[in-house]
Amino acid sequence: MNDLTGIACSSSSLCFAAGTSYLRGPDGYSAYQTLIDRWNGSSWSIVDSPNGASKENHLFRVSCASSTLCFAVGYEGPYVPNGHVLIERWDGGAWTIVSPPRIAGAQNSLLSDVQCFSSTLCFAIGQYLPSGAFVNLQGLIEQWDGRSWTVKPDVHEGVLDAVSCASAFLCFAFGVDYTYETGHEVQHSITERWDGSIWRVVASGLGDVRSEVLSASCANETLCFASGYTGYGQAPDSPMIEAWDGKSWRLVSAPQPSVPVSATRVDDQLVSVSCASGSFCLAVGWHRWSTPQTALSDTLVERWDGISWTIVRSPNGSPSPGSNNALMAVACPTKSRCMAIGHYDAPDGYFQVLAELWNGTSLSVVRSANR
Repeated sequence: MNDLTGIACSSSSLCFAAGTSYLRGPDGYSAYQTLIDRWNGSSWSIVDSPNGASKENHLFRVSCASSTLCFAVGYEGPYVPNGHVLIERWDGGAWTIVSPPRIAGAQNSLLSDVQCFSSTLCFAIGQYLPSGAFVNLQGLIEQWDGRSWTVKPDVHEGVLDAVSCASAFLCFAFGVDYTYETGHEVQHSITERWDGSIWRVVASGLGDVRSEVLSASCANETLCFASGYTGYGQAPDSPMIEAWDGKSWRLVSAPQPSVPVSATRVDDQLVSVSCASGSFCLAVGWHRWSTPQTALSDTLVERWDGISWTIVRSPNGSPSPGSNNALMAVACPTKSRCMAIGHYDAPDGYFQVLAELWNGTSLSVVRSANR
């Protein structure tokens, strides 16, 4: 199985996509190894990426400050009971593992997303579980200052899933905390803002809407988008986009594909968004629905034209409708060049990489690299 879940482009001719390969050895033991693919402007190829000593190594997201500085983040596991943060760095020639900072009192930890505004300012966010009985997950924020990574104070309960920076003095992190209400688990959105010195919780544009932000991108200080879904994390889910106008966050209309089934059988999510300018962004994810016989899934892509979001036709890897077509990440270095990556079910039933190129007018599948 090959699954890429993060992508970053320092230019139209240099992108890295990060994820995980699931390998079965000759002894039957299964292991997860890091997977990093490189785009050179015309084709994808696998590049060497290191693994920790454990049998589980996962990368989720990647970000590049330049062609000689990128970071990919995830965790080395197994996560339960004592997995810990995994950070890898690209120096222009090779990927190497970076020693992460110690998280005091953590039983386990992981990083979900990373954003580099410059070579001296990157943030990586995620979660950790404090040691002890009856404790809740805590948000985790780590900062790169050009020399090393350090843990930043963040004491709210919950997890952080997405981060984006418009400037060195304006970044946003998004997540959820989980509470139990009338016998079931409920997600409450968390939005945090970096002002150049500290992180503070700020008002979300989601209000009481049960939702989760999975990605964010800022075109400038007065226009950012965050994407995800509304719902419980199980069908029915609907695509969700909220916008920052320089003062506050608010929900904006995100179109949803129609299918001839009950709305309770639909699960649509926008798991990644990237903005090349204030008048061009792409958000990607999946459109999934079920019938009494099977579950079907197509890629889902939406475009911002400076006024509104509209659905863009996007191809699939397996025959449409297939059982598992999804785009997991998108990067737009320019409005005429974007790359989206994800997965589809191969004939053997295992995920294979799906890569799609935006040429300014449409998306097309490009040959990808699988281990």
